[in-house]
Amino acid sequence: MIKDVALRSVRCENGEDAALLYRLIAEEADGAVRYGAEIVMRRAGRTERATVRDVTASYGGIRALLALLSEHTVTPCTLRDVVEDTLNKI
Repeated sequence: MIKDVALRSVRCENGEDAALLYRLIAEEADGAVRYGAEIVMRRAGRTERATVRDVTASYGGIRALLALLSEHTVTPCTLRDVVEDTLNKI
């Protein structure tokens, strides 16, 4: 299951407008649900995306992470690093 959680509009350093879509990814394996995150960035007719799967079993935890990603306008190219840094601090 993929659920859109937040949509942000930002202006890039080069002056282009971009849309950032933050998505919750839920996958079931062996009767357990694991959650991940995806960011899709659309700008100037191009689409870039990044996904991190199997981040947590906590729905509240992934919602909090997605809120943090959206609040700080994290882009696809930095998603994995930000998630790893955030998890290392917990």
